[in-house]
Amino acid sequence: MGIMIATMDTPAPQAGRSNVMRARKAVAAQLRSERARIDISQADLAKSAGLGTNTIRRIENEERAITLDQLVAICDVLGVSFTRFLDDAQAHMRE
Repeated sequence: MGIMIATMDTPAPQAGRSNVMRARKAVAAQLRSERARIDISQADLAKSAGLGTNTIRRIENEERAITLDQLVAICDVLGVSFTRFLDDAQAHMRE
């Protein structure tokens, strides 16, 4: 039996799918909240983080999973540690 490496386009196993979708929703909500906190547009955040505007839009619309590299770059622009970002996102999962 081989090891499967998940990519952003790899569907989550059915049992974990609901947790994945809840996590995407929580990250999206936290990203919108942090953007509002510092009053930065999707386009300005994307440019400052070295990402495409479409990437930010798709993350916020729960259409795309965020990568660790993207999260770190976004958090640097937002002025928040990625660990705090994830802690706060986890709180959204409980709502």
